[in-house]
Order: sequence, then C-alpha cells, then structure tokens
Amino acid sequence: MNELTGYRAVHEEAMRLYCRSLPEGHRRRDAAIEALKIGYAGVADVARVLGMSRRAGHPAVPNRHQI
Repeated sequence: MNELTGYRAVHEEAMRLYCRSLPEGHRRRDAAIEALKIGYAGVADVARVLGMSRRAGHPAVPNRHQI
C-alpha cells in the first residue's frame, strides 16, 4: 500500500478524500503544503498517496509564501 511515513492509513484516506473535493489549483497547493511538512522526499510521498504526478506539487512550492 502507499504508506506515507508518519501517517496512518486512516490519515492517508482522509487526505485522499479531502484532496478529491478540491479544485485542481487548491489540490496542488494542498499537496505542496503536505510535502513541505514532511520534508525530505515529501513531494514523492505525497504524490504517491494522492495519486498525483510529482510535478503537480512543485509549481506551488516556490510560491508557498503567497498562499
């Protein structure tokens, strides 16, 4: 299963459900914020759990101060 370090399966499922409820732009920003919280390899981990491409979170990361 796609396991995110430090997150339980129930949390991963909640992240998936929440992410699916958002419009595309918000989804990318949310993924970028989660990746920043995780730190090293966060983008890859979040992308795997949310079923997004790793590049989806990248454009929002440099603009995180504008969120």
